Amino acid sequence: MDRLGAKAVVVGDDCRFGAKRAGDYALLKQLGEEYNFKAIEMPSVIYDGQRVSSTRVRQALQAGDMAVMQALLGRPYRLCGRVIAGEKRGRELGFPTANIDLHRAIAPMSGIFVVRAFLNKKSYRGVASLGVRPTFKDENARLLLEVYLFGFF
Repeated sequence: MDRLGAKAVVVGDDCRFGAKRAGDYALLKQLGEEYNFKAIEMPSVIYDGQRVSSTRVRQALQAGDMAVMQALLGRPYRLCGRVIAGEKRGRELGFPTANIDLHRAIAPMSGIFVVRAFLNKKSYRGVASLGVRPTFKDENARLLLEVYLFGFF
């Protein structure tokens, strides 16, 4: 813990760790006393009669239930990624887009979405296409996020 510089470790009330998930909050608290960090246990958050969990958030996302997902997260869903070089097809059509590398993000259903993007502390509104590009034949089709920002280009 010294190398991490951690002063506290916060875990949920169902936390298990270590070999065969034998570690629990009581063990963490004991380790905290031994290694000089504070162990804090947080109660589960309940929404609609069920515990909020990352599994439940992913299920809502995959089902396209954005209202439930937003309630579970306590904020609107967002995707973050880096702009990568594309084939400049949007520019040729008069709509230059930023191609976003989703890396390993779990994406909601495919489609066209109203978006807000943040760059250098400035907010831009725009539209985004999430999915494969049906307009262009692509044998190696993969999930793409292409964003057109009003007033940016």
